Order: sequence, then structure tokens, then C-alpha cells
Amino acid sequence: MVVIPRTADSLVGAPWVAFTIDGVVPVISPQPQLRWSDPEQVNGTGGCNGFTGKAVVHAGALRFGPLAATGKACITAPGGQEDMFFKAIEQTRSVRLEDGQLVLVNTAGKTLARLARAKQQP
Repeated sequence: MVVIPRTADSLVGAPWVAFTIDGVVPVISPQPQLRWSDPEQVNGTGGCNGFTGKAVVHAGALRFGPLAATGKACITAPGGQEDMFFKAIEQTRSVRLEDGQLVLVNTAGKTLARLARAKQQP
């Protein structure tokens, strides 16, 4: 079932963990993740560097930015999963929920990333 969120209200809460980025399964732990702390505020990690900023959902359209990220000296390959995740966020223009998965999509309709809701700790 596909649901187009009107706002980010249904996305707030537990983190969304990336399980594919541009069709590639993240192999380095921790996996990139995204979390709405309120309907217009996100934070997360690319796997090494954290980020925070604004993300607004309106009738399925999603706009990130501006985002601020840490600048840790990570041992990651250029163009690796963190770079791919940040690029996916930068290119995202719409979002949908598909069978419980958060799907980030670009202007051409290409799926950039798929994320699953992390289980909340008791």
C-alpha cells in the first residue's frame, strides 16, 4: 500500500534507517538514518557524521534544508555510503510510505533511498 503523507506528522518519532541507497544495501555500521523530531525538524547520521536541520513535507513534496553536518575525520571512501546518503537527501523532492517503508524520490520519480522505521527501545 502506498501512502502520500500530507505532512511529516506521521514520520515523527523513531528513526528511519536506510536499507537501500541508490539501490545499494549499506554495509557499514551504523547505517545512515533520518529522524523527524517534530514535523519540520530532522536529525540523523550518514553513518559517521551527524546532521540536523529543516525538512518540510507538504502533500508529498519534501524539502530538506538548510542542514548542518558535523565534520568528523571518518574513515570512509569518497563516494561511499555516507556520501550517497547525503546526496540522496540533497536530491529528494518527494516522499511516500510504501508498505511501511519511507521512500525518498527525486524530480524524475527515481527512488533514491528506502528506509525502515527503527524499533523503539522500551
